[in-house]
Amino acid sequence: IAWMQKVTSERMTEKARGHPDPWVRLYARLALAGLPRGGGNGDDIRMGILHIMREYGIKEGHRPGIDEPFLEQWHQKLHQNTTPEDVTICEAYLAYLHSGNHDDYWRVLWDNGRITKEHLEGLNIPIKAWPQHLPHMINAFKGYLWTLKTCHSGADMDTAAEMAKGHLDGDTTWMLFDMLQNRNEWWVPGKIVEVRKRLAGVWRAPGGSRDVLLLDIALDNYFRTMVERTDRSTLSRDSLVDMVGMVLDNAGI
Repeated sequence: IAWMQKVTSERMTEKARGHPDPWVRLYARLALAGLPRGGGNGDDIRMGILHIMREYGIKEGHRPGIDEPFLEQWHQKLHQNTTPEDVTICEAYLAYLHSGNHDDYWRVLWDNGRITKEHLEGLNIPIKAWPQHLPHMINAFKGYLWTLKTCHSGADMDTAAEMAKGHLDGDTTWMLFDMLQNRNEWWVPGKIVEVRKRLAGVWRAPGGSRDVLLLDIALDNYFRTMVERTDRSTLSRDSLVDMVGMVLDNAGI
């Protein structure tokens, strides 16, 4: 499945980059925003959970160890059919490992992925057990979350930045990560426009990386979020004109 996701996202990238019909380019870009990144290594996902279970003595099949039905059931799903939902499940599991409160597990499942108890129990490979509190496994699952994100989280801004930085020059990389570290500052929308202009020459080039286009999509989404949450009633007329100009500039990239 990871390989199929990669092929699909690469084909959408080609259409978004070079199809002669602008509507096709637009719809390909919109489709890419909702697709998992794909690639990485599906074996890393399947074997990664096994390595964690064995390292921490979790029972697996007939292998003796700590009986943790949640991890056994999730492991079976990961082995047979890993999906973007696994990123949310891992985030929720980490929230629970930190707090020991199952409310945090269910809250993150819903907030991050609109996943309910009934949905988990209704999967082809169901997850019916509630996790046990094993906080000594936090660091292991932080690493595993990154493994899942490299495969599934295409337009997640931080993941996209990490995956794309190898295709960028030093100045663009510095601007990008400076913006990410200060993402709530007032000047960030303008910086996003600057970075996106630099990215355009990279992802539009023949053979350009899909990771750079996914980063561009993530930045465009965050730009919209920043503009929409601006309290425009507090802005002067000149500031409003500047904002409109910046929005049009961003739209024209």
